[in-house]
Amino acid sequence: MTKKKITIGIPVYNEEANIRRILDQVISQTNKYDTQIIIVSSGSTDKTNEIVRSVRSTQLIIENERKGKMSALKIIFKESKGDIVIMTDGDIVLGDNCLSHLINSLDKIDTLAATARVVSLKQKSRFMYKLSKLGCDAWHHLRKSKDGQELFLYPTGYLYALKSELLGRIKLNDDIINEDGCIGLLLYKKGIRFKYVENAIVKVLFPQTLSEFVKQKIRTRMGRRQYTDFRFFSRVEKDWRKSLYVAGKKCLIFFMGYYLLDLYCRICASYQVHNSQNPHIWETITTTKPTNNIMKYQEQKILPMAQQDRKDLLASLVHITNQLGITPQGGLFYNWNDTTISSKALTDNNTNVWIRVQCANNSKIDNNNAWNGELDAHSIDPSISKPQLLDHVDWDKGGTKWRALLSSYVSEPPCSTNPHLVNSNNIPSAIWFKKLKKQLDILSQHKTNRVAITQDKVSETIKKVFSDKFDTSISSWTTIHGDLHWGNLTQPELNILDWEMWGKGPSNYDPALLLAFSADNPTLVRCLKATFKELLNTRDGHLTQLFALAEVLSISRLDDKFASLEKPIQKMANDLMKDLSKKL
Repeated sequence: MTKKKITIGIPVYNEEANIRRILDQVISQTNKYDTQIIIVSSGSTDKTNEIVRSVRSTQLIIENERKGKMSALKIIFKESKGDIVIMTDGDIVLGDNCLSHLINSLDKIDTLAATARVVSLKQKSRFMYKLSKLGCDAWHHLRKSKDGQELFLYPTGYLYALKSELLGRIKLNDDIINEDGCIGLLLYKKGIRFKYVENAIVKVLFPQTLSEFVKQKIRTRMGRRQYTDFRFFSRVEKDWRKSLYVAGKKCLIFFMGYYLLDLYCRICASYQVHNSQNPHIWETITTTKPTNNIMKYQEQKILPMAQQDRKDLLASLVHITNQLGITPQGGLFYNWNDTTISSKALTDNNTNVWIRVQCANNSKIDNNNAWNGELDAHSIDPSISKPQLLDHVDWDKGGTKWRALLSSYVSEPPCSTNPHLVNSNNIPSAIWFKKLKKQLDILSQHKTNRVAITQDKVSETIKKVFSDKFDTSISSWTTIHGDLHWGNLTQPELNILDWEMWGKGPSNYDPALLLAFSADNPTLVRCLKATFKELLNTRDGHLTQLFALAEVLSISRLDDKFASLEKPIQKMANDLMKDLSKKL
């Protein structure tokens, strides 16, 4: 069967912190298609272009001067070779399989254009998150109500798809601000309606301050008012305000606040357009960059490659188990970004083992701390309770490095299925905690050139998440596990799992990270503080705790599974900062 030809277009400007993630997501979600990825970098002055060049299967087009999004779109449309063209941005997060959902929606002959559903990413300010979520919910209600009708459906510029036959019907002017509204209107006039694909979810970080939120809304409304046919957008705005009421009627005070804010933005936009203050090159909204402003805990572990889908991983697992003469048993386990697959297996002499297959870009292996973590851990003192490496096999396939790791099987279950210990009945015994401390003491004496955490990382994280008002330098450094959480510890017998990230780091980091993931459990907090008091009750200990709390706080704001940690972490951090300030 011939693969569908897909073009993905991404206009970017200074997206060095985000472009790697979106490219990995795009490649992962489109590897079953014949995919062309076009990046138009318009006046970027950071490392965006360098990062794009390092990623296979991308076509980079550079505009030396920043010319605006419409200029980039015209280039993408001209260079497109796909039967379907998908437009997105460099600072968004794609939902699971959203590109496939969008592509599949165009299978019908009479469907020529499709738009995704926008969802707000969680952020530091609950107020700003609720504000952006309310706006997204209103758009969802409005688009859903108009889907399939002969009505004007405003597409979202964050993610939409067009069949290539439409490109010749779209005439774009460089001074247009809202390309999504412009394209939607041009096609509407030609009798073409957008399909709303609500399961194609694109996640967006909206402004995190009220001033930037207002700036963005004024800019958007200015774009709508520059059209001669503003009556279409005027009607859209009226319908959207009705949907805003539907989405916000459970909290009328919040709805009224948003409504008044919207009114203010509309007045400002009308005034600025009337006075010809309508620049088509937007001033960047700095707080809408997910990687810059919301640290992802998982990004410490991500293998820097274009993610492989689960079919590739499963095929590689089958290939290597046949080669090694072992038989997978039980369930399959994938890591969070689908770059590893693991399973219990049985050898030909009926011995239980653990097999894991991982992959990464060949070009990035040398600088990838996680890639050799399990191999390097084989040299650690055998008195540490950990799986023992039995064998490993490396192979190359299409510019990607693959590795199979065969380890001894650990029968004891982990304390938790994720880093956070939710079940209070699973709290380990006092003997278990003493053994953990002894194991970490032994590990700290191990000499290594591996680096898990740097001083720059500690300082940058604390200053970004909490405060820059005190010295963040740490004096005591030793060998640490680097990823010690409740999902990597077993009981009743203690085993320490997952040695990808180990290396040099703050001597207090391992217990500090456990403490952060236990912040909402007073019993666990007391156990950890009592067991590791010599490490935690020092200035270095307080700084390292603050660093670990900052990491886990960022996760809790991104993932509802960890939401219960947010308030106790913030309280613990405030107490630590007060203490550190006293010692200045």
